[in-house]
Amino acid sequence: MNLRNTYGLLVGILLIVSCQSNQEISLPVIRNTVDLTTLEWKLWVDSAAVWKNDSLCLPPVDLKELAVNPPSCGWDELFNSKGISTRIPATVEQYYWNDDKDIKGTGGDYSGVSWFTTTLNVPDVLKDKRVILNFESVRLRAEVFVNEKLAGYDCIGNTPFEVDISDHLKIGSNNRLAIRITDPSGNFDWGDYHLDRWGSKYIPPSHGLGGITGKLSMYATDSTYISDVFIKNTPAITKIDAEISLRSLNPDPVKGRLVARIYDADHKNCLLEKELPVALSGPDKKFDLALNLPDASPWSPDTPTLYFLDVEWLGNDGNTDQWRDRFGFRWFEIRDNDGDRQLFLNDERIFLTSAITWGFWPSNGIFPANGMAEKQVRMAKDLGLNMLSFHRAIGEPRTIEAADEMGLLLYEEPGGYRSPQHNIWFWDLQGDSNSISREEILPAWEWRRTKLLRMIKRDRNHPSLVIYCMQNEILHDPDEFNKRDIYDAHQLDPTRIIVYSSNAFEAPYMQGYNGYCPETPAEAKMYMEPYDDKIKFQGWWDEHHAPGPGTYIDKKHYSHPGYYYHNTHHKGEIIFYGEEGSIGAPSRLTQIEKTILDNQYETGWDGAHYIRSSNALEGYLAGHAFINKEISVDDYITSMGNVPFYYQGRIIENCRINNIVDGYVINGWESSKISNFSGMVDIYRNPKGDPALLAHYNQPAYVAVKLRNKVLPAGAGTMADVYAVNQENITGAHQLVIRVSDERGLLAETEYEIDLAGGSQFGQLLVDGMPINPRDKSYHGYIHVNAVIRNGQEKELTGSDELFVVGLDPGKVSRGQVLDESGLILNFLKNGNGLSLYTGDKPHGRYLVLGSTSKPEIDVQVLSWIKEGNRLLIVHDADKWMEAFGEQGIISYNYRKDLDSLWFGGHFFVKEHELFSELPVNTAFNWEYQVFSRYTAERYGLILEGEEAVVGAISKEDIDIATSVGIIPYGKGEIIFSTLDILPNLNSNEEAAAVAQKVLLNYLEYVSN
Repeated sequence: MNLRNTYGLLVGILLIVSCQSNQEISLPVIRNTVDLTTLEWKLWVDSAAVWKNDSLCLPPVDLKELAVNPPSCGWDELFNSKGISTRIPATVEQYYWNDDKDIKGTGGDYSGVSWFTTTLNVPDVLKDKRVILNFESVRLRAEVFVNEKLAGYDCIGNTPFEVDISDHLKIGSNNRLAIRITDPSGNFDWGDYHLDRWGSKYIPPSHGLGGITGKLSMYATDSTYISDVFIKNTPAITKIDAEISLRSLNPDPVKGRLVARIYDADHKNCLLEKELPVALSGPDKKFDLALNLPDASPWSPDTPTLYFLDVEWLGNDGNTDQWRDRFGFRWFEIRDNDGDRQLFLNDERIFLTSAITWGFWPSNGIFPANGMAEKQVRMAKDLGLNMLSFHRAIGEPRTIEAADEMGLLLYEEPGGYRSPQHNIWFWDLQGDSNSISREEILPAWEWRRTKLLRMIKRDRNHPSLVIYCMQNEILHDPDEFNKRDIYDAHQLDPTRIIVYSSNAFEAPYMQGYNGYCPETPAEAKMYMEPYDDKIKFQGWWDEHHAPGPGTYIDKKHYSHPGYYYHNTHHKGEIIFYGEEGSIGAPSRLTQIEKTILDNQYETGWDGAHYIRSSNALEGYLAGHAFINKEISVDDYITSMGNVPFYYQGRIIENCRINNIVDGYVINGWESSKISNFSGMVDIYRNPKGDPALLAHYNQPAYVAVKLRNKVLPAGAGTMADVYAVNQENITGAHQLVIRVSDERGLLAETEYEIDLAGGSQFGQLLVDGMPINPRDKSYHGYIHVNAVIRNGQEKELTGSDELFVVGLDPGKVSRGQVLDESGLILNFLKNGNGLSLYTGDKPHGRYLVLGSTSKPEIDVQVLSWIKEGNRLLIVHDADKWMEAFGEQGIISYNYRKDLDSLWFGGHFFVKEHELFSELPVNTAFNWEYQVFSRYTAERYGLILEGEEAVVGAISKEDIDIATSVGIIPYGKGEIIFSTLDILPNLNSNEEAAAVAQKVLLNYLEYVSN
């Protein structure tokens, strides 16, 4: 935000009046600024325009050398009869996506030319002024016409640029403004790793949404003006250095004064004023002013105190100008603390918790509307995050402003920054490209560099922004261009950390690293620190573990104080886990549908997808009696979101108790309809799960209770380890009280005398191995371990964990038979409990269990036996059996639906039923069902008709909801089928396998009745 926007509302209103009445208006004296987004605009898709083989020009551009591309319909028709009414910002996809009815995919994308037009009246007061159009963002190429004359051109996209229109205006009369946008290509998922082609050249990738995607304003200045102000934070927190760029179009030397003033957040009280006499003998010069406000309140996520800096130019020749920007006093740096490299904000250690945001938004796709930027920041804070990471796409200005205002740190990438020759190499490995010449990809080098430097210049005054990253997961060591660019970027903003790449070190693409970030110096770890011109290759350790496990898993994620996920002893570098644990989950579909139907947003590029998905899920849940007055569709959706919420919370907790890890970034933040399903929020920024669940593990101080097992068979016990998570510098002697209880009451209470270290020790082990045992060998259900730290007067710290104990009593299983070539079922039941081997013909007993078999063939005697009132239980290869039943016309079977994993995701959800007696019901499978829900298990459902569903299965947000456990009536009998991964867990030594064993026992009990 700068002074150009200060008068936008007043002048915008006046200008609209002028456009309607053609009467002259008076403008404010200081930097006359008009917000052009308030005008009435028209959008027209010029499908007949020629653009595919255009020559491209990188800045600086000589307009005389460019081809002029008028609208294919002619200028008069464009302004008189073409287009739909709109307001800017706007994208073509916002209005035209569903023209081809491609709801789910990307076929609704428009590639080509569109025109944005408006008419404005320019008052006489602007005569002899320098008049500028300031574009916050377009995508991708903009050709700016004023009164049918080409006045400006820019092809970088997604970044600010300005156009001097002084020579093209008709002062005192109407002016026709037309902006020709060309959208040549683009992506709609998370990827930005391959180049796009435009004509004979390759260009960096970006999101495929075309239009005017940011604010547009017009301002005027005298011939000498302030071209930029960089507000540099310093290690002396209450001191800033203002770097003021002054420009003069006068051929003669210019003298005058620069006056800097600091105001409070309301811009009512001037807190500091400083003046500097200057002389300017050339066109440009920078001047530095050191400004110290000793009583200033530092900016932080907890106290986002903002100030204004006003800079005024007072020329001896009468030229004046003013610049205003908002800033915060803060300092972010790396320090060595007794051999441990740590991050510090305002002289206090900080642990960063973030999530990667891909930059997708509802309806228009590329910018936040209707308060959505504020909602984004508010939701991040509600979940306990202190940072968001702009990932593979440049940050959106309104989101950055909201982060300044509300208190959220930011990490930013420009998106699409890769060395083009390595881009091509990557795709050559995939077999997707032929040999491409250096000349074809040469423009991409400077294109991406320009975008990077524009991003830094645009955002460097925002206190929320603390780290730049050139590109996510660059698949090669830095080349000479990368080293040039990181140095030049750091010169443009020496106050921040800038890193070359947040990396996955993937083999075979990342040569020489064997899939791991080394702890020794390495080119791929290139970065620079504030106010240090040295490029470093040791000190910032960043490794990705983006593929998620599907759920929290015992032993894998916590075993004991010496072994747990993300436990590290590497103190010599910043440890930053830059992209972690993607577990996909559905969006809050019913909430999104209501938002759209309430006309808060156009359907746009994604709305039809969400409405269709919402209707499909609600239809399945209602049709199979999953929902009632007590449990809704949204309850099931939220329970699925709680799976990644819980997992991410526990792994963040691991990093915090470790005390060496410095940052953790969730994969990811917002979901979108194409492939980003692992977001903590949906594209409307609704939380996918219960915010309190994740916020608990992000709170500054609490007791971390870590059970070494969370799922056990009845009669078994485990150990609890207890840690203090302490970012509030709580120190000294305290009492730790641990209470263990089950559903019948208190089991045990133990008190410990402890001493909290505080300071920069954020994680501290307090109790190593406290026994946790159930009430007796027959108890099943939850056991709760609650801990509290207190010392009388101070705030209490609390924490808890819970254990799920599974009863495995096979006593209610009656006589039946089993066909199971693996032998696992009978071996699990100790060759008894009423089961005998089925050898063919008509089964004996009440039921027949089908386990593993090489030939799923249907015996007519078995079918006749079922019809008589008996039960067939299928616990393995259910898809093969259903296919066979379908061929016989017994059921209507369509296909097997495998559940996706990672950022796509897939979940089981279960309703209350005898088949799941004494197990969690009316919910998604979470950690209790970890043997079924983890991504390494066989996970699928069946698309069929006529079944009673007990366990459903959803993958991404597909409209086909599958059934994983169901009952099919057949004559007087039933066919019960289950796709759950039961057999491998019958002989497993893993304690959590008890749930799979319990499910089988429930099945057998059901068919025994």
